[in-house]
Amino acid sequence: MCPSLVLSLPVTSDILLLHAGPILGTVDTPLSHLQSDMYSIGVLAFELFQPFGTEMERVRTLGDLREGKIPDSFCQRWPVLAKYIMKLTSKEPSVRPTATQLLQSELFCSKDIVIHGLQRKVEEQEEEIIELRRRISQLQSSQVTVHFSKTDKT
Repeated sequence: MCPSLVLSLPVTSDILLLHAGPILGTVDTPLSHLQSDMYSIGVLAFELFQPFGTEMERVRTLGDLREGKIPDSFCQRWPVLAKYIMKLTSKEPSVRPTATQLLQSELFCSKDIVIHGLQRKVEEQEEEIIELRRRISQLQSSQVTVHFSKTDKT
């Protein structure tokens, strides 16, 4: 983040630190800034999908995120997103994906991948329908057999 922008932001330094990657301020290279930006993207993605009741809860939860902890409820509801947030907010910058890697990840599926996945689901459902029809036919046949055997006894 450029120094003039930091000074002009109407936020407290605590809030700014919650979004800054752990390496920001320690190493000043273009790569370190890119890796720190990816860290910030992870924090922002988490904030977009995690509701907070109070500012204190937000600060505590984002502090936990900095320590590599994501709430279980978040992981259950958004498992793929949680996986990438963990990578993006890793203390180890080399673990963080690049913007290109992130855009090519399962978070940003292409329409062809989505279409293929939906076609597979339709095929599976069609096979299930065929199997269910076969079972219904068997049950109906067995009921007819039971019905005939009861009328034979009378």
